[in-house]
Amino acid sequence: MNQTMNEKEPTYFVSCPSGVEKLLVDELASFGLNDLKQEKGGVSLQTADEKEIISVVLNSRLASRVFKILQSYTIYDKDDLYRMASQKWWHKEFDVDQTFKIQTLFDFKAKKILKNSNVYGLTLKDAICDQFRKECNKRPDVAKEDPDISLTLRIEDKYPNRKKNEDAPEKNNFMAIISIDLCGTPLNFRGYRSAYHQAPLRENLAAALIMASDWKPNEEILFDGMCGSATILIEAALIAGGVSPSYLRVFEAIENNQQVFAFEEQSWFVDNNQLKNWFYDHIDQECKNNKNKLKNIEPGLIFGSDISPGFLKSARANLKEARIPKEAVRVDLGDATKDGPGANQKSGVYICNPPYGERLVQEDIEKLYYDLGENLKNNWKGFRAYVFTSDPSLRKKIALQTSERIPFFNGKLECRLLKYDLY
Repeated sequence: MNQTMNEKEPTYFVSCPSGVEKLLVDELASFGLNDLKQEKGGVSLQTADEKEIISVVLNSRLASRVFKILQSYTIYDKDDLYRMASQKWWHKEFDVDQTFKIQTLFDFKAKKILKNSNVYGLTLKDAICDQFRKECNKRPDVAKEDPDISLTLRIEDKYPNRKKNEDAPEKNNFMAIISIDLCGTPLNFRGYRSAYHQAPLRENLAAALIMASDWKPNEEILFDGMCGSATILIEAALIAGGVSPSYLRVFEAIENNQQVFAFEEQSWFVDNNQLKNWFYDHIDQECKNNKNKLKNIEPGLIFGSDISPGFLKSARANLKEARIPKEAVRVDLGDATKDGPGANQKSGVYICNPPYGERLVQEDIEKLYYDLGENLKNNWKGFRAYVFTSDPSLRKKIALQTSERIPFFNGKLECRLLKYDLY
């Protein structure tokens, strides 16, 4: 019962949309990180130093949040949680004058047996406040909105991989994992979307769709025939230019002398002058590098169109907000069910995220998917097409043979990225 975190347990957890986990493993490995474990909803890291994890926060296109794990141990009930959490010197993790908030997450078994997640969140809050009173003669305040410190309590089955009907040695024991959010605003909020039209695609999911495709940046065309607010196009431009996904947050922070991420108020960072100096020097240099990279995005390779003038206006506003040069991404009014590529667009990747039915009646949307498939078949030969959608019945309206079906979740919607080789 007295299990505490050791060197074999993860020290960080990087979350992402469901279905993106494998891509995230590959991305983190490309950063030079080792000891990566793919889990549901993200990737855990057993070894990473503080500079490496800050680099993940700055550079991951796929992550939603990055968490530093503060405690991990076995519990049986809320009394165990209180006892173990009370042993933590919380006053060394954050200041008594900072506000905090706790989000509690239960897995299926915890919901079934422990029932009320709010009770466990309150138990952890009491343990933290009691420890502060003991050490500081004062307790920090809880803030429901915009806290200085965001903690996550995750309680899950200790033996999730046991076979059905197989008794575990301690069948009602759980793992309690307490983490601190290093990001603040989720990383998928890049800062370039001025307005969200209906059913928006999250920025990191858009990046995942591009990274899951076989598009060769800076070598071949990428065309989004239903570009909406241009999220896919902007993410493609950032990938092609090697621009850090956090670039706008860094620009704004430096221009306004503000903090960029939540970890800048956390003790592990605040108390390490060498790390702070490295970070602020690093983002100053990154700011300069990213401004140059934006200017040098290869023109004439990334295109988009949309049949809605309103969406096109939103797309152009977001491209401007993203500081993407006009020549780097071109968007025009167009009909994805009729238009073909331009005269100079001989091959490459066609990608789109059609509506799933929220804005169209069933007959209209079925016709949209059928006509899209016919247009791809007749006018886009030489391209590889990727269509992202959720409804299996709509997928069948595209009268083309899929060469790949890649599963993703858009929020709670189970979707597929369908690949079509167009000969």
